[in-house]
Amino acid sequence: MYTANTEEDEQLALTEFNDIWGKKYPHIAQSWTSNWNELSTFFKYPQSIKTLIYTTNPIESLNSTIKRKTKTKGSFPTIDSAFKMLYLSTQEVQVKWKKLE
Repeated sequence: MYTANTEEDEQLALTEFNDIWGKKYPHIAQSWTSNWNELSTFFKYPQSIKTLIYTTNPIESLNSTIKRKTKTKGSFPTIDSAFKMLYLSTQEVQVKWKKLE
């Protein structure tokens, strides 16, 4: 449904989803249908913005960087040292993201 280009395409995809999976996962189609007014706002944006809205890659990248940095530490001596590690991890990720622009 997220790959639909227009609201009409999305409604068709929702109908197809409901026909195929509606009996097995009734709450998904019901949730989409009951929240359609809010969800349809998504289709007013260009594709580049839509991709940013629903992608989780930047979040997953940040989480994996933080996990990699903190995994090697048994514990932090102070709360400030833990915050410093988090800050430095976010700075490292920002440098990577700027290279991608």
